[in-house]
Amino acid sequence: TEGLYEFSGWLRLRNEAERNMAFQLIIYDDVNQWRSVVELSKATYWTKVSNTEWTHFWGVMDVSFTGIMTSATIVPVFLSGPTDYYIDDVSMQRYTPDTIIKNGGFEEGDIAWFPFWYGTTTIEATSEDARTGDSSLLVTGREASWKGISQNMKMDPLMMPGVEYELTAWVK
Repeated sequence: TEGLYEFSGWLRLRNEAERNMAFQLIIYDDVNQWRSVVELSKATYWTKVSNTEWTHFWGVMDVSFTGIMTSATIVPVFLSGPTDYYIDDVSMQRYTPDTIIKNGGFEEGDIAWFPFWYGTTTIEATSEDARTGDSSLLVTGREASWKGISQNMKMDPLMMPGVEYELTAWVK
């Protein structure tokens, strides 16, 4: 069925120290024939994975085709070719956005967040001080006032041209 689908899971490399990874979605129809591959530009969420810790991945894909979708395959794509990996807790379901920002209360740690731009900025979910809930995000090591936190917003079509969005945050 057409629409937005959210996928998530955890991945760890088996042998290699670190790799960049993205995803591709392959859809099968009601006669179990390969039907469509979602454009890689719409079906990617690039992240670094390693062999030392589990990395959480997630994204939203816009599935557009006619017919009955009987199954979907989420394929990890690695920039420098195939590699062995462990994968766990994979899920995919219809996406019904209540907000574009993921994990805005940081109750799931720093999942979905990363330092903006290159440099020494680090982020860490902490329970030391929170306005609401149990957690907030501590940002340290900023080299310039414009360096802070970021989230991948390229998950088309969550943000639409010509639509106004309101962003609010509590900063201390």
